[in-house]
Amino acid sequence: MLDVVKAFDRVWHEGLIYKLIQQGLEREMIQLIVSFITNRTFAVSIGEDQSSIHTINAGVPQGSILGPILYLLYVAEFPRMPIDKNHFLGCYADDTALAVKSANANYAVSKLQDFMTDVEAWCTKWRILINAQKSQL
Repeated sequence: MLDVVKAFDRVWHEGLIYKLIQQGLEREMIQLIVSFITNRTFAVSIGEDQSSIHTINAGVPQGSILGPILYLLYVAEFPRMPIDKNHFLGCYADDTALAVKSANANYAVSKLQDFMTDVEAWCTKWRILINAQKSQL
């Protein structure tokens, strides 16, 4: 099981825009999405004290209808492993489960290691961090 660190908060805006263009979304739709995810700000309030305003440079708004859709479009090209009766890959939001069934433990470990090499390269390219503490092998 792989767990992504702050999945919705860490979506790289430029990478998402690139993927939307590659997927053939119309220019007007991309402009709407860009206006939705950019120029967002936040401040922290504790009691009556408030910090200065800061710009949010990554992520998609959580709690919005569009946020989960944008995240799914962002991770739609997650590396795939061959899916058959001996291989399983399941993704739900920011969690991914993978399994290899084999009578040969070395074969299963080798297949998982090969797949994890692909996952690591893909995550690095798209600025996605895997939470090693919450992930399990």
